[in-house]
Amino acid sequence: RNPPHPGWLKLFTLCISASLSLIVGEIAVRFYLYLARDIQPTACRRDDPILNHALVPNSSCRFKTKEWDIAFTVNSLGMRDQAYQSTKSPGVYRILLLGDSFAEGYGVEESQTYQAILENRLGAHVEILNAGVQSYSPHLEYLYLVNQGLALQPDLVLLNLDLTDFSDEQRYL
Repeated sequence: RNPPHPGWLKLFTLCISASLSLIVGEIAVRFYLYLARDIQPTACRRDDPILNHALVPNSSCRFKTKEWDIAFTVNSLGMRDQAYQSTKSPGVYRILLLGDSFAEGYGVEESQTYQAILENRLGAHVEILNAGVQSYSPHLEYLYLVNQGLALQPDLVLLNLDLTDFSDEQRYL
């Protein structure tokens, strides 16, 4: 028998090397895409029979996109906020903030929401409870207010409106 032609051996080696390189490259790309994928805080959200959807009390999730990677925590009152008692302490002025993702603080740490920054500037005698939830509309905010919000004894209720509220409203009526 004659040994294989050296040209065929080189071609075979080239094909094997190229195939292995492509396999390693594919694995590397898939691993990178796995690490870079968006992670939504779905475990911190739930369906609600009255409000359509709400935040899960005492839950914690990771919320990651190309723009941010944040901790998403929900207090015992079902708000993306620090812990508060449902009853207001004497001498405290309590503000209830209603709204959608802007109020909720979509994409920022809880300490960087405008509600948290304002509360820090106003001092210890003021509490701003952040009841904002992504894609809430005025109808859902009203339902939240009458079913849960007024029980929190707010001295003032702030409603954060934006243009998306009116398109969201069509889904919930």
